[in-house]
Amino acid sequence: ISFIFSDDHLFDIVNYLNAGLELIIDSDEKIKLIELNVNAAKKAKLSSAYEIALQYLNKAFLLLSSYTNPWTDLHALTIQVYRELAELYYYNFQFEQLEECVEKLLKNTEELSEIANAARLLISYFTTTANYTKAVESGREALRLMEIILPNEDLEKHIYFEQSQITSYLK
Repeated sequence: ISFIFSDDHLFDIVNYLNAGLELIIDSDEKIKLIELNVNAAKKAKLSSAYEIALQYLNKAFLLLSSYTNPWTDLHALTIQVYRELAELYYYNFQFEQLEECVEKLLKNTEELSEIANAARLLISYFTTTANYTKAVESGREALRLMEIILPNEDLEKHIYFEQSQITSYLK
């Protein structure tokens, strides 16, 4: 799959290629189609066409599933697909899938930005559903993954101590 096209034709081309999805056996072509589906999903998401964006990401996910270990073989692309999936599950009110997707993301990344983004989605979801305890737990877990430990007791005392430390470093 090698061609140049404008963004105006992205959906047409991706839809056409997705129609023959099961015929694609070349690994490089699969990777290119995953990338095209992610790009189409992002473009659809920008237009608030969340269900359509999710359809493109499900095709990308299907292609990723053909790999034995996409988290190793195609780590960056797999992270990108899962990140976009998680966000679209949130926008489409598919909260159970959101939680599963974020759990896999957190299990397979050490990138602080990915951990923060996944935690943001979970915290937003739990806050939206008025499950504040789970929102706080998700935030704490994300901080723990970033090697930041918040104490359960005397939090104000610890905050004051940390602020004092920062102030002394800045002098």
